[in-house]
Amino acid sequence: MASPLFSTVEELAGLVREPDLDRLVVLGQRLLDESRGLAPDELTAAVGELAEVLKVGPYGEFARLALVARSFVLRGGSPLPLVPEVVPWIVRVLALRVLLSHAWPTVRRWRWPKTPPDPASDRVPEWGDFVVRCKANADRFDLTEAGAVAMARSWRDIDPWLRLLHTAMERQEFRAAVAPLLPELTDLVDQLAEELHTADCIAGLARVLDDAPLVVLDADSGRGYHLTMSGIGDNCQLHTLLADRLIGDPADGLILGLRPQPAWVAAATTGPAETPFPDHTLRRFRLFDGTGAYLSPEGRPSDIAERDGVRVVVAHPPRGNHGWLHGRRFVNMVPTLALDEIMTPADAAAWHASITPARQDDFLGP
Repeated sequence: MASPLFSTVEELAGLVREPDLDRLVVLGQRLLDESRGLAPDELTAAVGELAEVLKVGPYGEFARLALVARSFVLRGGSPLPLVPEVVPWIVRVLALRVLLSHAWPTVRRWRWPKTPPDPASDRVPEWGDFVVRCKANADRFDLTEAGAVAMARSWRDIDPWLRLLHTAMERQEFRAAVAPLLPELTDLVDQLAEELHTADCIAGLARVLDDAPLVVLDADSGRGYHLTMSGIGDNCQLHTLLADRLIGDPADGLILGLRPQPAWVAAATTGPAETPFPDHTLRRFRLFDGTGAYLSPEGRPSDIAERDGVRVVVAHPPRGNHGWLHGRRFVNMVPTLALDEIMTPADAAAWHASITPARQDDFLGP
């Protein structure tokens, strides 16, 4: 079923074939205006229609249509229609941008400025010369002339594509759908992480665990717990969610301690993401893995050491008032942490016996 935006998207498709920048601006704004108030299924249909335009690889100002698709996803549309053909295009642009990054020392030897031209600029000769020089030196990068031009264009085209990918990857169903591409995607964004903040964010999203089993052992009581986690961006968030799930009445098999404040839990899930000083989030545990290594709150769950295919966390009582202002790293990613089972005393004792004692040598660990 066509979305209410179908005719406008169709007109945009014609502009990609016969560019008209003024008309592009008008139609892009119309899509944003008319998409307000649409139901999620209508927005999903609109994402699919726009994907037909995006899959042809529009560049320059037309690459900004990726931001229109992003707005549809932010408003509730599914990003899944982007997976078959748009995501491979984004990977291609990423690969070209990585190649350009590697080629830049050569580009500088062409008496070019120390930094590339402004991505938002179409000034001549600055931008035009850049494209011409890349094209003229295509053989240096083992590219065709068209490939060299595409490499040059990736400098300014990459941002809208990465912003679309970032938003899509905050959705668990999208992360599952692009799983076959994650190794290549992760390698590319890792190479750009120091240059581009959005690439660094995507590198973190590519490492998010979904439906991952987690064993938590309480050092003081000797208890143990089986949990399943999805969509947790960093260990700060994990700290708060573990405290919310596991601190309670010991008579119910839970861990004795101070429960996190509701505002902290909201910041780690779907509420306002900040907990401003002096009411910032405080840790309720010191966490170590099964090898005895301290788990920094700034680290990621994917960094936790595995034992027999399961990540193991050992909770020790907190010391001091170590805390943080941001409850979650990825604002639109909804986490889950389910307490599946409280271990029997025998199972908990076996798990505790199998781990290495905590090496409390980190200055935040003690």
